[in-house]
Formats: sequence, structure tokens, C-alpha cells
Amino acid sequence: MRSWILTIFMFIILSLTIVPSGATVLQAYNDSTLSEALLEARENDVIYLNPGSYTVAVSFSKKGLSVVGKNANEVIFDLSGSNLKMSAENCSLKGVTIVNSPKGVEVKSTGCEISKCKFEGLTYSTGIYIKEDNTLFQNNIVSNCTGTYFAVYGLGDECTYHGNTFINNNCAGLSLYTNSDNSVVYNNVFQQNKYGIYIWSSGSGNEIYLNDFIDNEEHIIAKNPPSIEWNSPEFITYTYNDKSFSSYLGNYWDDSGSDVNDDGIIDSAYTVPSGAGTDSYPLASTFETYIDASEPVDLVVDSLYTKSLVANQPNRIRVNISNIGETDADSFKVVLYYDDESLGEEVIPYLPAGSSTQASFTLLPPSGDISLKAVVDIEDNVEETLESNNEMSATIVSESVDIDEDWFQFHKDEQHTGYYPGDAPNDSTLLWVSDDINAIGSSSPVVAEGTVFVNCGDSVMSSSGDDDSSVTGLDMYTGETIGTFGRGCTAWGSWASPCYYEGNVYCARSDSVNGGDLIVNGKRYVGDYAGYRYHCTYEENGTPIWTKSVNGLAMGTPAYSDGMVYLTCCKFETSGDVYCVDAETGETIWHMSTPTGHDASGTASVYNDILYFTTYNWIGNGDIYAVDKYDGTVLWRKTIQRTDSCPAVAYGNVYVCGGCPDYSKLQSYCFNAVTGEEIWSTTASYYGGIGGWTGSPVVADGKCYVGEMDPSMYNYTAIYAFDAYTGDTVWSSSGGGASPAISESILYTVGKDGKVYAYGSLSGSRAEFTSNVSSGDVPLSVSFTDVSVGNITGWQWDFDNDGVIDSTEQNPVHVYEYAGEYTVSLKITTDEGTDTEVKDAYIDVATHDDWNIWDDSTSENGVNITTDELQEAIHYWLDNISTTESGEVVTTDRLQELIHEWLEG
Repeated sequence: MRSWILTIFMFIILSLTIVPSGATVLQAYNDSTLSEALLEARENDVIYLNPGSYTVAVSFSKKGLSVVGKNANEVIFDLSGSNLKMSAENCSLKGVTIVNSPKGVEVKSTGCEISKCKFEGLTYSTGIYIKEDNTLFQNNIVSNCTGTYFAVYGLGDECTYHGNTFINNNCAGLSLYTNSDNSVVYNNVFQQNKYGIYIWSSGSGNEIYLNDFIDNEEHIIAKNPPSIEWNSPEFITYTYNDKSFSSYLGNYWDDSGSDVNDDGIIDSAYTVPSGAGTDSYPLASTFETYIDASEPVDLVVDSLYTKSLVANQPNRIRVNISNIGETDADSFKVVLYYDDESLGEEVIPYLPAGSSTQASFTLLPPSGDISLKAVVDIEDNVEETLESNNEMSATIVSESVDIDEDWFQFHKDEQHTGYYPGDAPNDSTLLWVSDDINAIGSSSPVVAEGTVFVNCGDSVMSSSGDDDSSVTGLDMYTGETIGTFGRGCTAWGSWASPCYYEGNVYCARSDSVNGGDLIVNGKRYVGDYAGYRYHCTYEENGTPIWTKSVNGLAMGTPAYSDGMVYLTCCKFETSGDVYCVDAETGETIWHMSTPTGHDASGTASVYNDILYFTTYNWIGNGDIYAVDKYDGTVLWRKTIQRTDSCPAVAYGNVYVCGGCPDYSKLQSYCFNAVTGEEIWSTTASYYGGIGGWTGSPVVADGKCYVGEMDPSMYNYTAIYAFDAYTGDTVWSSSGGGASPAISESILYTVGKDGKVYAYGSLSGSRAEFTSNVSSGDVPLSVSFTDVSVGNITGWQWDFDNDGVIDSTEQNPVHVYEYAGEYTVSLKITTDEGTDTEVKDAYIDVATHDDWNIWDDSTSENGVNITTDELQEAIHYWLDNISTTESGEVVTTDRLQELIHEWLEG
């Protein structure tokens, strides 16, 4: 055993992997778990069969699917008259015994492999059916078959039959049948069969050499035999009776002649029966004599690796394993222990000599030193030259990470965790309710700079974007409408959510649906719904960086983690896809597809090393997936109500909701983030159930907040707070319910009435104020209103932020005599101390001439506003166009003044 203090290094050798990237190894223990695995499996997945008896007639219907038994002595398929069918290309069957079957296996697609299996007593006249090309049939035992013609019926071209034993069959061991071209038969034993090989009008280019033909009634029977090469294609160096030779080598025939010169080759050529040709170099002994025995397998643990170990979050630990022997290793298991407790086992289906691979495990550790031990071939399934190098121990330091309280992006942050680390409402105390601002029913706010930003528009289900839609800003403490901040997004009923970044607010593109913006490191990522693509641009100026085409409607908000961006897409009722791309280049790192009918139409979230996403199934249940964020390996998948919900992650759990009124029940869930074990769920109900397909729960302060969906299917009618650990109801309220946001311990959520609801209370003392106007011409009279919280004993107003106190009244009036932008501050004094609120550039004062570019000599009489000038001014007002270099714009008050002047003539 080697014990190391592991130094964390920064690179994974991705070329180590034998199982394809993103593939999953599913384990079966009986017929039930095998059937479940077959339903669960995707392309290139592996189903590992633990010891036992199975009766399922497996159909290999997914490309690259492998079914691997521990070994053929311990894994038995008793098929009771059925066969296994390999109908998808590049599938594999390894390490099983098949009994009570007519054909054993039917190979009906190209590139398949059958190896290290036993076929006992096949009854069909032509036995194992190999119809298609490039089949590899190796290291199998085929015995006691009772069919009339063949034990193996070879029809495919360019097939390989290697290392097999055909014994005691009442028919031919192997057939090369009509037009089977360019196949290779070598290192096989044909013993005590009716015929060794049956050759019937097979094609050209077939090679048969280094085989043993022993005690068959007839070694070869041929009909219309083609030209067959019975010798090795090149010289082989071998040792015979302690002497070294180099020659072509043929086959061992137990009825051939003698070897007088003792070179291991019979002195005269062997005439193959049925006119099938001549073996010019027949062997004097069985072929095993001429093949150097390879050293056995030697498995070794090379290293333990993790990019970093984050306390109280799921981490993927990689165990790098090599086979330094000279023989390929069959399936074996790897186990990783944390303080003597197993983190699970991973099956390595196959590891060629001289190759390396990787086993991965998930750990949610506390902070501090973490002791790990990896053990390879835990069940001693592989015979090795050295067993003492099968373990490695390491100590890794797990460190906590700080989580900020900013809620700037959809579902809080770049990873869309939906987790707020501060306090959150313990009851249904309502702080404020906004006016009806036409907030989009399923959208989620973001909060920044004391403002709640909300996607607003005239219609929840409009067929195109509404020109009047906008992002509305509300004062986070009072709910007062501050103003609009650019366009919203309502195309095709979109419920896209805003995104705040360094003073700017975004809400998707005009061609986006549901998914909004991700902005990180100065780059903006956002989807083009019907364009089947995602765009990456520089946030500062919109310059394109890359565009990524995807296999469906680009409906999700991209997620970001460790230089990778995660994209979702779907084709309604047909398919779903998830992509991991390089954040800088858009190049695909990995890509996976969901099962037919399961749309990946929501937004993914990232919990340290694991990516979580959901699927919407139009005719049944959906799913929640947990996958390795680095390579897409599926760690677990659970059935839930159909949904587009973005999972929230906290406390080692993942929270999600789903359901669509009239079509599926509404329900919310909590799962163990590492294992997928269900911790709790709400009662499923078509009406009155908690959750909904457009909603995303959030978690804070030991509570999970989730909405109750309205029968309209796009709005929410209530908000619930559940104990995050038990699922018990803490409180509920009939206002709001759409995907919440939390900031400064206040929960914000949109209701079905177009209003925003704020739950919580303002703790302590807080300075805050409003004004009756924010802009106008000199002289501008402004009434300020104190809305501060606390037991206030004094007020100090500074109307121009020059450090001089201008008023100590609670609600003063101030007249601005000069043009300019004015920052205003209010300092309050309470029993607890003082607090100051500063509003930058809060009051904008202009002279008449500063903004009114139409009151000039070109007007009628040099003063009057013409109709053309008024129309131009209205255009400036609608599009917020500056009229001066200093940025003056036509406000609503100023437009009314122009209209008055125009009317007065």
C-alpha cells in the first residue's frame, strides 16, 4: 500500500477513459433491475451484471450499448426458448453464459462484439446468427449444440473469430456462409464436433490459420469452396523444442503427417478436405505451442485527483487506474473509502493491457482533512501478477467557500443555485405589494442597487414580442415604481427573467423564449429560440464572440461554472439535448441527449461538480438528472412530474417542482444531491398541489420556498415555505408564487395579478426617502418624503451632496435654482445610531434652452412649436433620445409642456 499526502494538480488526462465520455455504467442484480437498466440506458452506456440468474431476453436497441457480466461462470441467462438480439450497431455482450436458447444471440447490426461468453446446448438448426459485418466473436465457448447445421452461422463480411472453443457440437462449430468475405479465423479450438468448419459458397479473402482441429468427424466440409488462405499472412517468429524459427504458420490437424526436421511444421502440405485448398505449413503441435504466453494483468492505482475539495458541497473524486500487465483485464470494481466508509463502487468493464482509465466518486465532505483510500479489483475478479499495488491512500484538505448574497442573475447567480445564505422570512408578514405593473406571471425578479427588476409586458401569451414590454424597477423596501430599464421579453409567452450586471439590466433578446441572459466575466450568453443557437457577445458593446448551434429550440438560460457554459434545447415532444461548451470559444466539451419525448427545455443549475437539469414529457412524467459537469456522466436520474423547473441546491440536497394543471399533478420534491434518494415530497394533486412546470424553488435559512400554480398553467396563486429538511409547511400566503428572489432577507415573487409581492420585514433602522419629481426645469421645486424605518429622532438632508446640511425637517421642500444633476442624501439618527441613504444623480434640473431644441428660429414666429416639431419631439420621447450632449431627454412633463405650447400656437 502506498500512502501519500495528495498534491492537488490542475489537469485531468482525459485520454485515459475507456468507457466513452458521458457514458454511464448501470448495475443489475436481477431481472427487475436489468429491465430498469435497459430502459434507463442511453447510447454507449454499460450495463454490468452482478452474479445471478437472468431470464430477460435483452434487445440491444441503443447504439454502443454493452452488457457485461462479472464472468460467465457466475452470470447465467436462462432464456427458456428466447434469444438475445443485437439490433443496434457497435453493441457488446461479455462475460455471460446462455442456456435454454435456440440461437443464443442474433447479430443484426454491424460492429458488434461477443466475447468471453459460454453458449450451452443451443437447439436451432443454425445456432448463433451473425448476419452483419465487422462482428468480433472472441474467447467464447460454444458447446453441446444440437442443431442440424451450425453452432455459429457466419454471414457477415470482415468478421473476426478468435480465441474460441467449439466443442462437442452435433453440427459444425462454425460456418462461413454465402458471400461472407474477408473474415479471419484464428487461435480457435475445434474439437469433437460433427464438422469443424462448414464452408458454403463463402466469398473471397477469408483467412483461417493457427487453429486446432481435433477429433472432429470431419474437420472441414465445403460446398463450392472459394479460395481460402490457410496460413498466416506473414512470417511468425516462434520457439519449438527450445529452438527459434521464423516461418508462415498454418493450422494443427490431428490427422496430418510427421515433422522429421523438428521445426514444428509438418514436412508435407496438408490437403484440406472437400477441395477447400492446401495448408502449406501445417503445425506439428497445437497452436498454443507457437504463441508466447503473455504476462498476466497488473492493475495499479496511479493517483487520486480532484480539482479542489469544497466543504459541504458535492465533489467528484477521480481514481486513475492503469493496467501495466501484458494481458487485457476483464471487468473489475473500484471502491473509494472515506474514513473507512465506502462511497460506492464503480465498474470498469474492460481495460486493455498498457491502457489507463478513470473511476469517479461523489463526496460531500465537512471542512478539514479528508482521508481517502482507493481499492481496485475489490472482489479479486482479475488474476494479477502483483496484488499489493491495488490500493492508494491520500489526505486532502476540504475548505469552505464564501457565498455572497447578491441576487443579480436568474435563480440568484451564474450557477443558478437558487440558494440565499442569509436570513429569510419565517412567516407570511407582507412588507409591500406593488401596483399592477403587468409583471409576467412565471418570471423571476433580480435585485440590485436597492431595486427589484421585473419583466413586464401587456400579454402573457402574445404571439410575438410586445413593443410596450419593459423591465420595471421597484424600490426594494417600499415597492414604489422607480422606472423602466429597457425592454422586457414576452415573445411566444416567454417568462424570461432579467439579469443585472455592473449597472446594466438585460432581459433576453427579442428572439428569446423563457431563457434569459447569463453574464459573467464581461461576456453575455443568451439563446435565440427558433434559431436553434446560443450567442456569446461582449457585454460592454455587443460585439459577437461566438455562436453555438444546438439540436433544437434554445429555451434555457445558460449556466456557468469553471470556464464552462451549459446549454439546453429541445424539439417539442421529440428530443432534448444538453451541451457543455468552452466559455471562451463555444467549442463542445461534451453533449448528451435525453430519451425520446423528454424535452430538455428548462435551465440547468450547478452545485460545485454536479450539473442538475429537468425534462418535460408531453405525455407522461419528466425527470431530474444529476450529471458530472466535466464529462456528462449520468450520476442519477429520478422520475418527477413534467417540468421546466430549474433545480435549487443547498444543504446537500436538490429541490425541484413540476406538474401542469389538467395534464399532470403538481408536486414539489427534495432529493439527496449525491445519491438521488428522495428526502421528501409534497402531495401530488392536479389542483391545489404545490409547484408547477414553470416554477423554480429557492432555498434560504433552512426553508424551501415554492409557488402553487394557478389553473391557467402560466401564473401562480400562492407562495409556500417548507422546512428544507423535512418538507413540513412553515407558512403560506395567497399572494405571489412565481419563482422567488431573496435579498436582504426579503422574498420577492410575482403573482397572477401582475403585481410583485414582498415578504419579510425591515429589521433595525434604515434611511430611505422618495420625492414627488425627479427632473424638471429651473426653478424646480421638489418635495422630499421620509420613508425611513426605525425610531427616528433626527433628520439631516443634503440636497446637493456638498457636505453641508440643508434641512433638518422630516419632509422638506427644496427649490433647485440652477441646472444640473444632483445627488441627494438623508442621514437619520435613531436609538441604535445613524444610517445614511445616498441617491446618486437623483434630481435632474435643466434650463428650458438645455433640452428644448425646437424652440428656435425655425419655429413659427421663432417661438411656436410646429406640428412637425411636435412629432419629432414625440419620437425623441418614445425612444428616450438625448437632445443635448449632456444627455438631456424629453421627459413626460416636458412633452406635456411642448404639447401645451403647440396647442397655444
